[in-house]
Formats: sequence, structure tokens, C-alpha cells
Amino acid sequence: MTTITHTDGPWLVREQGDANEYVLLTPDGRWLMAIRHNGEQLVAKQRANLALAAGAPGLLKALEQIRAAYQQHFDVMPLAWQTFDDIAAQAIAQATVAQDDLLNAQPAATAIPRPGS
Repeated sequence: MTTITHTDGPWLVREQGDANEYVLLTPDGRWLMAIRHNGEQLVAKQRANLALAAGAPGLLKALEQIRAAYQQHFDVMPLAWQTFDDIAAQAIAQATVAQDDLLNAQPAATAIPRPGS
């Protein structure tokens, strides 16, 4: 099976002129995808959601790099901290899910345990 990855970021956000409608663009300004927000959301909430979506490629890359660095010292980390590696692995898996599994994907873990608990 061929692995297809996401479009490189950073993604740019542009308003479409109509309320609640935006597009994400590639770094060179090419159209990538359209997003239509629930009109009940305030513009500030819509923009916060757009910032998260547009930042996704950078967030994924950063998390992969952090996890790779962490893996180098995994065996000497306290067990409670190793849980963070599991959380990172789940989030990366969700963001890189195979196309066939995309519509059936479950959210990554959201609860972050406290070290030592």
C-alpha cells in the first residue's frame, strides 16, 4: 500500500467573503480545502478553530520530533512519564490514519495523567 501524507504547511487561512466560509491555502497560495463553520459560533471562535486547523501540519511535525527525541531516553524515564509517549503515539496515529480507516477513526486520548499519579 502506498503511503500518502498530508500537504506540507504552513497552511494559510483566507475568508471567502460569505459569513462562516473560509479556505485553507498551501504555502504558495494554492487552494487546499474549504471550511464552513457553524453560524452559531462567534467569529473569534471560528478563527481559533481555523488557527488550529492551519497549524496542524506544524503541530504534527513538532510532536513527531518530540516523540523521536523522547524515545532516545525512554528506558530511563519514570513510568508515569512514559504515559505521555502513549498519548503522543495515539495523537500521531490519529493524524496519520490510513485513508481507508479515516471515517472510522476514534479521537486520541484527551486526559493527560499527572506525573507520579
